[in-house]
Amino acid sequence: MGVKGINHCLFLLIFFISISYKSEGKDLIDSLKQEYNSVVETGNLEEQILLLNKIADQLYQVGELREAHSTYSKVVDLSMESNLLKQHARALSGLAHIDWRWGENITAIEYALESLDIFYSIGDTVNICYTSDILAGIYVSLGKLSEAEKLYVEVLEIAKKTGNRLNEAISFEHLGVVKFFEQDYKSSIEYYTKAGVIFEQLGDNLRLAISKANTGEAYLYLGEFESAIDLLCDAKEIMEMESFLSGLIFSYYSIGNCFTQLGQFDKGIKYYDMALELVKQTGEDREKPQIFKLISENYSAQGKYQESLDYFQKSVTLGDSIDNIQKTRLIEEIRTKYDFEKKEKENNALLEQNKLKEASILVQNRKIYIQYIIGILLISFLCVSYFSYKKVNKQKDELNAVNRIKDQILRVIGHDLRGPVGNLKVITDIITSDHVISDPEEQNKILKQLKEEINDTYFLLTDLLAWSQLQRDNPKLIFSEFNILEQIDKAVRILEPGAIRKNITIEFTKKDLTEMVCFSDPNMIQSVIRNIVGNAVKFTPENGSIRIFVDRDDKNNCALIRVSDSGLGIHQPNIKRIFEYKGINNSKGTMNESGTGIGLSLCKDIIEMCNGDIGLEENHTSGTTFYFTVPLSTT
Repeated sequence: MGVKGINHCLFLLIFFISISYKSEGKDLIDSLKQEYNSVVETGNLEEQILLLNKIADQLYQVGELREAHSTYSKVVDLSMESNLLKQHARALSGLAHIDWRWGENITAIEYALESLDIFYSIGDTVNICYTSDILAGIYVSLGKLSEAEKLYVEVLEIAKKTGNRLNEAISFEHLGVVKFFEQDYKSSIEYYTKAGVIFEQLGDNLRLAISKANTGEAYLYLGEFESAIDLLCDAKEIMEMESFLSGLIFSYYSIGNCFTQLGQFDKGIKYYDMALELVKQTGEDREKPQIFKLISENYSAQGKYQESLDYFQKSVTLGDSIDNIQKTRLIEEIRTKYDFEKKEKENNALLEQNKLKEASILVQNRKIYIQYIIGILLISFLCVSYFSYKKVNKQKDELNAVNRIKDQILRVIGHDLRGPVGNLKVITDIITSDHVISDPEEQNKILKQLKEEINDTYFLLTDLLAWSQLQRDNPKLIFSEFNILEQIDKAVRILEPGAIRKNITIEFTKKDLTEMVCFSDPNMIQSVIRNIVGNAVKFTPENGSIRIFVDRDDKNNCALIRVSDSGLGIHQPNIKRIFEYKGINNSKGTMNESGTGIGLSLCKDIIEMCNGDIGLEENHTSGTTFYFTVPLSTT
């Protein structure tokens, strides 16, 4: 097989693969770059990588190979960081395609194999076929035809299984190229024909033209020149419509060769000149040696030996120049391979060192891990011990608080209930004695006294129970709507006998009010009213007076109750601690009445829990005025 067959058929094979991604020109590239710049501002890395791959594909199609190579390399770096496998493999395929076209076959194979590994792992059959075609093309360029044929057969099987008619046709075309290089021209024509039928069915005119040109070349080598001219002319017409200049160069000088073989030398020279004109236009100088050689053979067949010698010398000179370039690239490939093997040995040595270091680090990490476990267990034990200690202390404090409350209740019971209960015992002893009291007035006096002692004892117990309940962590209050005026009336009725006994008047000023609805715990508020008014009765001397005022505070949405007496007042040092409970209070009333000493403390706790306010107006020289507020109902 001549140089022509190898060189140009390989070029057509490269181009045949490249049109898998159809170019739409530089306008599309500019548009894609603008879109990419907009996406960069959004920070969407996945969309950036996708656009970069599209830009690189289009750059390849318009022949900007260096920029395309740089763009694919950028995608490889970015996609490796973001783990976008498909786009990473697509970029590797692009690098393989460009390096193959540059003659960098070793790196092209490496890129293609790495790309294929990824496509197989994600099951992307379309790109498996595309990348396998690139790898097989590299094998063809290296003369490894059996490896190339094996890959093309695998791609053909995938295409058939997936029903991909285009890839099926491309595989037939590539197998035809392999058979052509093996000089099995008849088998080559069979494969080309199968491919052409499918391309025509799919309406893929450019690939159909390439297939016809390849078939015509095979007929040329079989000596069937008329058939070759028909096919090559069909291909030429399609390529002229598609402006496929590289394919036209091949078609022109192949047609010229056919006419030369038929003895039609002028027509042969005409097509050779057309081919040279396109070479000049496209800059594809690698075709010149072959065309010059064919022109030399044409002039030799005509007996024009001087012209034949001139073109032969041009062919040899230019061919040597191209060969030198190829030899230089081959030397670079060998040097690259040597450097690669050297680096690989160095890397293997480093890997061994790293393995030893990793083993040592693993042992250290295990020790550290064990220490961490022991430390965590120790800390956990200390935490459990600490929280257990805190829990026990909290329970101890709660138990001490309960015991304090119990002791206080017992002390109050022993101190304040002893007198009333003793009085009850004396009165009941009198009633049950053999001595009969016949005087009705004396009987009424004893019964009134009995009633008063019973009431005092009852309300004392009620206050003690309320106070002990408030000492708990979560006292429960029962809120409801009630008329505060009724609660004050009720307290006055209860305390009126004691006031009458001391000739104290209790005046309740309502300001024409008949109802003032509050929202709170009515029983607790009743206890507050009873304690404050009861204290006023207790510390007001005989013939004194007590006044109760009720006002509506619209600003704070509450009822304001004030209780004033004409007693002795409270000395300044006692005002600040009047609401504090300091144990049993032995303060006696004006008629030596006793009490628990917890009344005002109880009142303060209740009012604060009911979202109210309580206080004392400082006027100890002319009696005492207590006030408290109760929230009004909002309904």
